[in-house]
Amino acid sequence: MTRTLLPYQTAWVRDPTPLAVIEKSRRIGISWAEAYHAVMHAGDGRGDIYYQSYDKDMTRGFIEDCADWVEHLNISAEAMGESFLDNEARDIQVFRINMGSGKKILAMTSSPRGFRSKGRPGDVAVIDEAAFVDDIDEVLKAALAFNTWGGRVRVISTHNGEANPFNALLRDIREGRQPGTLHRVTLREAVGQGLYSRIAAITGQSDTTDAAHAWEAAIRAQIEALRQPSQRSARSMKSVPSKLTSDSSKSKGWGSSLGLHAAEQWADLSVARVPSMDGADVVHHHFVKKIPTLC
Repeated sequence: MTRTLLPYQTAWVRDPTPLAVIEKSRRIGISWAEAYHAVMHAGDGRGDIYYQSYDKDMTRGFIEDCADWVEHLNISAEAMGESFLDNEARDIQVFRINMGSGKKILAMTSSPRGFRSKGRPGDVAVIDEAAFVDDIDEVLKAALAFNTWGGRVRVISTHNGEANPFNALLRDIREGRQPGTLHRVTLREAVGQGLYSRIAAITGQSDTTDAAHAWEAAIRAQIEALRQPSQRSARSMKSVPSKLTSDSSKSKGWGSSLGLHAAEQWADLSVARVPSMDGADVVHHHFVKKIPTLC
């Protein structure tokens, strides 16, 4: 089975603007598509990637997705490892992939300091699940400084209440106070653009209208269950590959466990080269504690 990006994933990956923001439903594969974008950007030598999210599992999951893309696309990468950033009150664990181009992908839990003094031309700051990040105002302020010297900022999130700074950022862009582009994808829109069909193809489920409606209803029920305070997020983690090589013959990540194989040809896109890719981000995404408004 080949891999292709769904239309809304492609639109997100293609966005070259200095500030791109997406408000989204859960389990629709945006973080996975962002990992593809990171690997292509750093792999082509265009700049470093600095990724932050609200917890260690999510940052590790992102770097795992990047590692899978590196192997799947057979892109040169020298090493993968972990280090720590001294952040006064606490040390921050940083996951790292050094690309053969000389550029790197760094993933860490949220910290304004992780973005400060970064952002050279071509560098990209990514904030994932921004609405759940602690001290998001300071993190956003530090990230937006990337624009000064030609870097870019990409902000991804579901919702976490009307008063959240993420919502304020959306309003500022919509009302023209903050330059930037907005993407918005609901669960219904994602299903309409082929999300369930992709999942059915991978898992062997029936790809019918009734089956799609039943799957969507089950996802909504899971989201509704998270309204209970006793619910907590959980993520099934696989071990991080200890080494990446440029001559891997097949992907060792979640895609290979679903029977996905590397494609031979690239699709022609104006901003990013998108390989054929039939995997939706169902395995790696997880639920968090709050409820989005985009279901």
